[in-house]
Amino acid sequence: MPRPTPGTDNRVLRVCRLLNRHRARYLLAGGVAANLHGSVRATRGIDILVPRDSANMVRVLGALSELPHGIARELDAAEVAGNPITIVGDDPRVDSERRLPDLVVPDAVNEPPSTAVSQSG
Repeated sequence: MPRPTPGTDNRVLRVCRLLNRHRARYLLAGGVAANLHGSVRATRGIDILVPRDSANMVRVLGALSELPHGIARELDAAEVAGNPITIVGDDPRVDSERRLPDLVVPDAVNEPPSTAVSQSG
């Protein structure tokens, strides 16, 4: 049985499960990623980095449309893929970003994960 990962909560697990089920390519970033690596940082939103391609964005928005309010259903994948950041104000709020300084998202997404998120119970 997997052991719990410190710093995770149900919001993060729900978003990751949805993205994984839709086979979206993404990386957790921001406060959530910092928490997973042991830093104590208060955060309410979930930041994800995603490649710019529209096909992946269709998968990302499909996953996020399953959140409680379905706000992502109102977004156009091609338009979102062209924006540097898109905030999906659902529950939880998810910020989808395409670039950060000194990081090429497609390269980062293709690297093997360094931390697996799990929760027992």
